[in-house]
Amino acid sequence: MNIEARYQEIKDEVARALNREKTAEILGQTKQIYLWILEKLQEKLSTR
Repeated sequence: MNIEARYQEIKDEVARALNREKTAEILGQTKQIYLWILEKLQEKLSTR
């Protein structure tokens, strides 16, 4: 959010939409995706 962006109006819209609950939800989803990717990488490496 603190990186200067080309489209300031989009950055402002995102900033208005974020609150503690929404941020926690996004972080939770990100963690799930991260863990899924790690699992897939481990599967791929174990089949070599």
